[in-house]
Amino acid sequence: MQTKTAIRFRQHYNALLDLLLPKQCPLCRRFCFDNSLCADCWQELIFITPPFCQCCGRPLADAIGDHLCGSCFAEAPPLAEI
Repeated sequence: MQTKTAIRFRQHYNALLDLLLPKQCPLCRRFCFDNSLCADCWQELIFITPPFCQCCGRPLADAIGDHLCGSCFAEAPPLAEI
């Protein structure tokens, strides 16, 4: 458990780091105000929607059978046997 002094020190330390080393978007390197992407890069993201391969995440044309893409169906991934 942290003491109140340790918590305050960490908060001040993090605020100082944010001032000296502002956070940058990992995609475009523009400065942003949180730990994620900048607003422009976030807007450009394309999220996959079902159906997709349950093993590798590749988008599928349709959801027939066990929801595996051809590659994962043909050759079981290494962790599938664990």
